[in-house]
Amino acid sequence: RISSELRSLALGEAIAAFIPYAVTRPHAFEAAHELGVPEEATIFAGTQTACIGTPAPLYALDAFLSRGAHKPGDAIALTAAAGGVAWSDMLFRL
Repeated sequence: RISSELRSLALGEAIAAFIPYAVTRPHAFEAAHELGVPEEATIFAGTQTACIGTPAPLYALDAFLSRGAHKPGDAIALTAAAGGVAWSDMLFRL
């Protein structure tokens, strides 16, 4: 599930992409659904590589940007879990 902070930041926002890290696909799709993001706009790090660790969310962001389907002002949501203990979310605009 996404954090209440990200949910409140994203309230009313059209999110162009959701980039989860270190979460299972079912959990990622559940969170994307909560944000109103379709599955095809959920970008996973590691689909073209093995686990690359900390840079993975940036790698996934680069993969999204390389598609060329974004535009200035698009909102992007990133989320990550670390060992199931720490959780981090970020919403930013291109």
